[in-house]
Amino acid sequence: MALNIVANFFGKFWLLAISIIAVPVYIDQLGVEAFGLIGFFTMLLATLQLLEFGFGVVINREIAQTRSEPDEFQNTRDLVRSLEVIYWMLGLLLAALVYGAAPLIATQWLNNEHQATEHVVNAIRFMGLIVAFQWPISLYVGCLTGLERQVLLNLLQIVLGTLRTVGAMGILWWVSPTLEAFFAWQLVAAAASVAGFAIVCWQILPHRRRSAKYSQVALRGVWRFAMGLGASGAVTFLLSNLDRLILSKFISLTAFGYYNVANQLNTASRMLPAAVFQAFFPRFSALYAQDDKPHELVALYHQGSQLISLLVFPAAMTLALFAPEILQMWLQNEQVARSAAPIASVLILGSALNAALGIPYEMTVARGWSMYGFYQNLVSAIVVVPLMLALVWGQGALGAAVAWLILNIGYLAVAAPIMARKTLPGGLRFCSVW
Repeated sequence: MALNIVANFFGKFWLLAISIIAVPVYIDQLGVEAFGLIGFFTMLLATLQLLEFGFGVVINREIAQTRSEPDEFQNTRDLVRSLEVIYWMLGLLLAALVYGAAPLIATQWLNNEHQATEHVVNAIRFMGLIVAFQWPISLYVGCLTGLERQVLLNLLQIVLGTLRTVGAMGILWWVSPTLEAFFAWQLVAAAASVAGFAIVCWQILPHRRRSAKYSQVALRGVWRFAMGLGASGAVTFLLSNLDRLILSKFISLTAFGYYNVANQLNTASRMLPAAVFQAFFPRFSALYAQDDKPHELVALYHQGSQLISLLVFPAAMTLALFAPEILQMWLQNEQVARSAAPIASVLILGSALNAALGIPYEMTVARGWSMYGFYQNLVSAIVVVPLMLALVWGQGALGAAVAWLILNIGYLAVAAPIMARKTLPGGLRFCSVW
């Protein structure tokens, strides 16, 4: 597992590094308002994950649990094929919906001030086409993660992520500094990415005597868990992207661009814990499948929680306290840095608290307790939606960041003890979890 964690760190670091290089280029070539539209695209992809039903996590868990049972792997291959069919059908349907709704989104949802409406409509249509190719990637990532082939996974992500980002910078520099050119390249990169992931995934899945086929039987074996996880994931994604969803409607694209810059710095702070979660989840799933190793499970839980605390909190405090200086040094744009820094500081503090909940949450999913996240986040949504609307109305983008911080303070105070007691053998007290 140590090698997987190192590979995940390196992969996240590489993607973070090229993103850090790319953001100033995007702002310089396209402007802050257009960068706000790129932020809307990121939010759109994340929001559409509401319909993903957690199938990527399901296949991750199923593969991790059947690796020790080779005779069952034919059923797992059938499950991958069945989910692949569903992913592609949903992806094409969502692409058609976004493509058709592009004029309505451009004129009735987004608050565009300086971009020509025609260009915004064309950019959103490209976003729709990208969705069709981007959608199935999480399934193939789940397969590679469940097989604990995370070195290979990160190599793929590095190569394809570099193609996407460096290629986009080249297009803006040497071909055309326009939104249409940027999103056209993103479409090419998304098609290359899904092809690469699909080929590698099917090559390394253990082969059996017959080819994988669509199987209702295989789907029936996981649908209850998938629906519970999907419901939980839908509310989780809604909460995670609620700020950008609301802001894209109520503030200008320029102000949304500043928020997107702040969120880029926040995203950088979340990459390291994500690498840890990705490595620990398959091992949690495998240990839950073996009922005779409770002490190993507890030790792994402590190890993961302590590692997250060590990695996240010092870095988060540094980024939050010195956000203005870091943004100015990064972007070389005083106006953007001054506007984005207060938002970034609050977002980063909220995300640090959120990262502390990652290991307990991974345990609930590995244990099969998929509905817990749904109920937790449903209650949170009922509280946070009106709170965020009120704060955005009064404070704009900064209000959305404050709502994110308040949400995660509540999670840490209430949700973390519940998850620890329910998932650890013996129901350990919260004070012994860290």
